Amino acid sequence: DPFYSGGAGEHALAAYAYYKVTHDHENPVVKQGLQSALRFVRTMSGNDPGGHASTTVYSAAVVTLLLAEVNRVEYRGELETLEKYFRRAQYRGGGYGYRGEPLGDVSQTQYAILALWTLDHAGMIIDYEGVAKTVNFLLRVQDPSGGWPYMGKEPKGGQRMKQDGVSLTMAYAGGSALLIAADILQLW
Repeated sequence: DPFYSGGAGEHALAAYAYYKVTHDHENPVVKQGLQSALRFVRTMSGNDPGGHASTTVYSAAVVTLLLAEVNRVEYRGELETLEKYFRRAQYRGGGYGYRGEPLGDVSQTQYAILALWTLDHAGMIIDYEGVAKTVNFLLRVQDPSGGWPYMGKEPKGGQRMKQDGVSLTMAYAGGSALLIAADILQLW
């Protein structure tokens, strides 16, 4: 049965999970997810519509995963729109985060990098310099203990600094984003 709550991101995530298992684009959950994903892309503009607590990076990422998985040729135009969004949404320092928030968010950065990896694997040209900026951001905000914070404070002078909010889940997010970005750049 289709989901009756949540937004485009939740619908796309549920559809992506169903599609990965069933490969049935006629499944009602997949159909609803595709409809929500296409509506999401059509309503995107130059600005993040969600404001300070926006989940647009997360939604754009799972919409990217869904559209590329179901049919990267049919949804090429939408995927190009999403790629352009990720270029605009990236912070100058290389991370991604909530609009208006000065610190890069390692969680959102992880989702953005996974979407960019998906686009790259779908044969699209992405912002490879932006991916390299993300690698540098992740290396700069890594805590001296090896983990990552939720919101990364930029150190002065190139030395790593103690970060607030370092956790195991953020270590997974930061580490996986770093590995995925390195794979995009063919560093393996």
